Amino acid sequence: MPIDTRRNCLLYGVATSDNDLKPALIAGLTPDVSSDFELMRQLPVNFLHVEEGSVILAGGIAIIEVVDIKTFPEKREELRLALSSLSGPTEAEPGCISCQLYQPLADPNVLRVESHWKTQSDFYRHLRSDAYKKLLVLMELGCEPPTVEFYTVSELRGLGLVKAARELAE
Repeated sequence: MPIDTRRNCLLYGVATSDNDLKPALIAGLTPDVSSDFELMRQLPVNFLHVEEGSVILAGGIAIIEVVDIKTFPEKREELRLALSSLSGPTEAEPGCISCQLYQPLADPNVLRVESHWKTQSDFYRHLRSDAYKKLLVLMELGCEPPTVEFYTVSELRGLGLVKAARELAE
């Protein structure tokens, strides 16, 4: 299982096509910035435009959901398998950009589900889906209440932001 050191997590699953790579590229997970922006230009039409270091979203906002479930060590593998079985059906839902399962290196008993959605309406439809019902049940299997976070995104920035900030300081 590959380790993504930029996110400090173990990554379950491997991208199998360029479409699988797009969300990772947007999140800044690749070192090749020029190819990141070339692939970002191929995103669906709800992305307004791409300029160096930035993607401006049109027609609403994108949503990122992060769910952390702390499990008992003896139940970790069982829960990991159950959570990983939800990735495929979730990614097949309209508007899902990606759904990944991570295991933070800082605590091997935490399993993180992270999903990215094109629009708020796509995400709300997902919250009402059978797959999400299963995730809610799996959250109950943790040894403490889960951490659930939702991020709304109107602009995605990359190394262009770092460059601009550093030039301002000079």
